[in-house]
Amino acid sequence: MKRSIQIILIALIASAVVIPQSKMKYDGTRYTGEIVKKFDVQSGGSLDMRNMTGDITVVGEQRNDVEIQEKYRIDAYSESAAGKILQDEKANYLQKGNNVTVEGTDHHSRRYDSKFNVKIPVAFNVIIKTSGGDLSLDNMQGRANMHTSGGDIEISDVKGEINGSTSGGDITVDRIVGVTKVTTSGGDIKIQHHNGNLWGKTSGGDINVNDLKGDGDVFTSGGDIDIQAAVGKILNARTSGGNIGLINIDAIVDVSTSGGDIVADEVKKDFKLSTSGGDIEIKKVGGKVDAHTSGGDIYVGEVFGFCKVSTSGGDIEVGKAGKDLVATTSGGDIVILGVVGSLNARTSGGNIEARKLYASGVTDNSITMASSGGDLMLYLPLKIKAVVSAEIEVTHRRDVDSDINSDFPLTINKIEKGSRLLITGHGLINGGGDDIKLNTSDGNIRIRKINGN
Repeated sequence: MKRSIQIILIALIASAVVIPQSKMKYDGTRYTGEIVKKFDVQSGGSLDMRNMTGDITVVGEQRNDVEIQEKYRIDAYSESAAGKILQDEKANYLQKGNNVTVEGTDHHSRRYDSKFNVKIPVAFNVIIKTSGGDLSLDNMQGRANMHTSGGDIEISDVKGEINGSTSGGDITVDRIVGVTKVTTSGGDIKIQHHNGNLWGKTSGGDINVNDLKGDGDVFTSGGDIDIQAAVGKILNARTSGGNIGLINIDAIVDVSTSGGDIVADEVKKDFKLSTSGGDIEIKKVGGKVDAHTSGGDIYVGEVFGFCKVSTSGGDIEVGKAGKDLVATTSGGDIVILGVVGSLNARTSGGNIEARKLYASGVTDNSITMASSGGDLMLYLPLKIKAVVSAEIEVTHRRDVDSDINSDFPLTINKIEKGSRLLITGHGLINGGGDDIKLNTSDGNIRIRKINGN
C-alpha cells in the first residue's frame, strides 16, 4: 500500500513542471517578477481558477500541457518584505489527472497585483473567477464559465457553451459556435458572428448584436439595443430606457422599450413591438405586424401579413398592407397609401386618408373609417363591389361647412336634429358587396375613383 502511494505522488510531481521563477527585480517603484508552471495534460481536461485577482488571459493552442505565467508587482519597502508578501499572496496549484486547479488566497493584499497568461489545449474546459480584473479567452473547444466582479470579458473563437458575467464591465463575444449566456450590471454587451442561441442582459449599458444564427433574448435597463443580420426562430429584445434598431432579421420578433424609438429596416417574419414614449418606424415586414406606442408616430413602409398599429398620441402612416389593416390613434392623422384586405381606421382628433387596392381572391374588402373631428378621404378602385354608408354629424348646423362628395353615385340626405345636422350618403357600387362605413363629426367625406389597383 505504501508503495502505491509513493508511485502516485511521484506521478503527480512528474506531471507538474515548475519552471524556475525569475529573480525579483526592483523597477524603482515596485518589486516585479514572474512565476511559470506547466502541467502535462490531454485534451478534454479542465482549468479551474478560483478566488483570483487581476487580469487573466487564456489562449488555446495545439499542445498537450497547461502553461501558466503569473507576472506580479509588489509594493514593499524592501526585497525581504516583498518576498514575504509574495509567499502570502501567490496562488496555489493542484493537478488531478487532466484537471488543473489554481486557487488564490482568501485575503488579498493591496500591495500585490498580478496578471495571468495561460496557454491550454484547444479542446479544454475553463472555469475562471476573479474579483478584480479583465478576462480574455480565445481559441477553445469546450465549456467556458467566466466571472469577474470588476472588469471586462472578451471571448472569441470558441466552440462550446459559454457562461460569462461581470458586475462592472463590458462583454465582447466574437466568432462563437454554441450557446451563450452573458450578464453585466454596468457595461455594454457586443456580440458578433454567433452561431447558436444567445441570452444577454445588462443593467446599465447598450447591446449590439451582429450576425446571429440562432434564437436571441436580450435585455437592458438603461441603454440602446441594435441587432443586425439575425436568423432564428425567435428574437426578443427589451429595454427600459433606450432605442431599438433592427436590420435584416429573419425570425419572429418581439421587442419593447419604455422610453425610446423603435426603427426596423427589414423583418422577414411576424413582428410585435411596443414603446411607451417614442416613435416607430418599420420599412418592411414579411409576416404580421402588431405595433403600439403610447406617445409617438408610427410609420410602416410595407407589410405582407395582417397589420395592427395603434398610438395614443401621434400620426400613423402605412405604405402598403398586403392583408387586413387596423389603425387607431387618439390624437393624430392616419394615412394609408395602399391596403389589399379590409381596413379599420379610427382617430379621435385627426384626418384619415386611405387607398383601397384591388386584388382577386380577397374575401374581405370591407372598410371602416371613423373620426371625431376630421376629414375622411377614400380612394376606391373601379372594380370594387361595395355597399356604402357615409355619415357626418354637424354639431352646430348654423355653421355648416361639411358635406359628402363621391365619384360613385350616392343618395345624400340632410336630417336636422335640434341644433345638430346629420348628413348621410348611401349607395351600391357595382351592384353591392362588402360594407364601406365612413363616419365623422364636423368634417368632410370624399370618395374618389382610381384606375387600376
